[in-house]
Amino acid sequence: ARGGDGTYTYEATNLPPGISFDPISREITGTPTNSGSYNVSVKVTDGTGTTATQVYVVKVNGELNLTSATLPDGLVGAVYPVQILPEVTGGSAPYTYDLQGLPPALTFDAATREIKGTPLTGGTYTLTMTATDKNGITTSTDYTLVVNVGAPTVAAVTICSGSTATMSVSNTQPGVTYNWYASTGNTIIFTGTTYNTLALNANTTYYVQAVSGTALSSRTQVNVTINPAPEVATLISANERISAGHTA
Repeated sequence: ARGGDGTYTYEATNLPPGISFDPISREITGTPTNSGSYNVSVKVTDGTGTTATQVYVVKVNGELNLTSATLPDGLVGAVYPVQILPEVTGGSAPYTYDLQGLPPALTFDAATREIKGTPLTGGTYTLTMTATDKNGITTSTDYTLVVNVGAPTVAAVTICSGSTATMSVSNTQPGVTYNWYASTGNTIIFTGTTYNTLALNANTTYYVQAVSGTALSSRTQVNVTINPAPEVATLISANERISAGHTA
């Protein structure tokens, strides 16, 4: 590693079975017991607690082979297009399949190798499919599935000077958080689906962002337009005289 305060510790995760990582020498050693493709994550931490992570793809060849595949992104609350993961080759049929790491509400059909459903939580997921042949030989391959969250929809608002503005997200999703920001900076000023401002006297811009799991939407700009406050009505009198019970 480079940068930081020069004092580093290392940690590796998702190593192939039978392989170990030495955090002192940073060596990966051992004899793999399963073939497949593994996304090995190495995290370095310096003395101040600052971290950096790098993912390395380690492929272990064996008698069985599962090819890689690129999965389309999903969207929170939208039906995910059915995806069929690759079929294993080599070894001896019949094969069985198992898939771990799916986003909540997505399912895997081991008979057809289909992923389907409607994801409810955003983020980047590593799916590990393991195939086993009739002799018990196994292989695993990792696939990446990204679930995004849609940007919030909020209508612009027009108010009179000195009034407060109410802005509401119209396309809310269950389990999704909505954070509001001022026109500049990254400090959250409110969290919720409806934001009520203080009294405003000038045109003002706000931004709102949807958050689901580790997924962040783009920020939606919301403009508040200020109209001048209406003038107070002026009563002009011509010193008229009226009798009791009459109106002027």
